[in-house]
Amino acid sequence: MAIRKSVAALDILKRAEAANPQGWATELVNGGRKATALLESLETVAAKRNPTETPEAHALRVHKAAQKVLQQVEELTAKANETRTAAGRSISEQIQARTKLTDGRRGAEIRTLFRQLPAQDRQRLMEVAMQNRDDETLAALFDAPTYLSGMDADYQSRMKLHYETLICPELHEQLEAVLDADNSMSVIRRVVREAASEALNPSYVSRIVKEQAEAEQAQAGFEGAIASNL
Repeated sequence: MAIRKSVAALDILKRAEAANPQGWATELVNGGRKATALLESLETVAAKRNPTETPEAHALRVHKAAQKVLQQVEELTAKANETRTAAGRSISEQIQARTKLTDGRRGAEIRTLFRQLPAQDRQRLMEVAMQNRDDETLAALFDAPTYLSGMDADYQSRMKLHYETLICPELHEQLEAVLDADNSMSVIRRVVREAASEALNPSYVSRIVKEQAEAEQAQAGFEGAIASNL
């Protein structure tokens, strides 16, 4: 079940890579492949017990393998986070450059006028500004805190998103693809972590280690007793 979930998420990553040949997609897919391979290897180790080893020795071997998998997953997670952040920043900067939504020198005047307008006129002003691609007016309203613009935070966010999608739809598709791919990578990481954590079997392994230490101590005592009689 675990490996099927991981493979399904990896398929989503591969589709993201096919639709977005940018470097970030390839990096996330490679990370997903590595995580899935780790899960497959761990499941194989857990399923294949050497006939010459005891169940306890096998459990210890699986425990150590799971520890290595968890360490590798943390490294892949850090890399995936860096990739997602860099891709998101790059695309957001491109959106910013295309929409030019940076508050200008007349921003305060525009916001003052906007706040004084009735709600219906505010809506009309927003529609006209978008139709005319009036980035100066829109920047004054979008690139400012809501307490200055007089706009509801949710409305401001939705209108800004609408305008950005209008101006550069392909960049917003890329941004959504980054988020979708990152979500798929998160699924893979979660599945691998859960499988590795289960394979650790901490209570059973702790008992084995404790009994192993006791046995070694008993053996050392026996060897000491033998040596004292020589």
